[in-house]
Amino acid sequence: MVSGVLTFMLLVICGIQTTAFGTLVPVSVKFTSEALGLGSGNINDGKDGVSVDADLTGRFETSTVTGQGSVLYVQDDGLAGSGSASSPLFLTVTAKSHLDTPGSGDWNAGILYISEENHSEDKKPGDKGYHLDGYKEGLGVRAFTIDPDTGLRVIDPDTDLARIEGSKHVSGGTETICSWDDITFDGTKNGPPHVDELVRFDFVNPVEAQSLVVRFSEFLSTDVIDLSIEVTHQDGSTENLIDNWLATDESPLVLAGFEKDNVYDLLFANIADLSSTDLITGLEIRAIDDDPLNPRETAEHFFITGIEANVVPEPATIGLLGIGFLSLFRKRRK
Repeated sequence: MVSGVLTFMLLVICGIQTTAFGTLVPVSVKFTSEALGLGSGNINDGKDGVSVDADLTGRFETSTVTGQGSVLYVQDDGLAGSGSASSPLFLTVTAKSHLDTPGSGDWNAGILYISEENHSEDKKPGDKGYHLDGYKEGLGVRAFTIDPDTGLRVIDPDTDLARIEGSKHVSGGTETICSWDDITFDGTKNGPPHVDELVRFDFVNPVEAQSLVVRFSEFLSTDVIDLSIEVTHQDGSTENLIDNWLATDESPLVLAGFEKDNVYDLLFANIADLSSTDLITGLEIRAIDDDPLNPRETAEHFFITGIEANVVPEPATIGLLGIGFLSLFRKRRK
């Protein structure tokens, strides 16, 4: 990336490339409802206690499994979907909340919030209202409203859907102490904001480690994250790399555009422990409190706006992918 500045595209128009890993497919995803093909409005944007938005089967669902929340499926064409021969499934996205407190049932399950498209990048640089692509838009985390007697999600009798609450960003901070084990649960503390949250990405096929870039929006220069990376090395061995307290004064987190936009790119090429022959199969990004000696109920607040990487596809899909990308490029040029 030149100067660490990344322009996220709605769809992939880059050609397939051959490297030491073999044939790679560049994939770029933007986490807004419009870019994902999920409509034009905010998703899971309701007030505290309202129902989660209706499921979009195979695209963006609320899991019925206790302890699991939202599941977003994204294809390598950048659209939400469970995959096809021409556009295979690229990744799944899930979330967790209340990570610094004990809990059971649905307490730690995270509900994904997805914003609408901002369109501020459609203006010309220097014009009033212009901002870098990713400005104040992207993916965040909410939480289930929990029944204090069972630890399970509360179902709205009018919609038969789970109720949700909490802030819309991926939030850091210090949660109130709640559990159903050795501590008596105080139902009055089961209210927003819900904090200490993470977003998890699971790649269907591994991605070239040093090609991976994640964009953050509304990320301040004082913000920090915990990063967990599932790596496969050239010899086939696996490792879980942990980078705690990753801050903006370190080389992986690079300011993109103007400082006032509060947009940062996480460049995996700048992570020292990742080599040019490593592959990544999954990762977690956790918002934490940047001042644990003086804990706050709510600290970090940011969106995850997009992700891009070079994917190592299954051999049988390579030919079909080539046809698909060429067709996409022709359509966009028209």
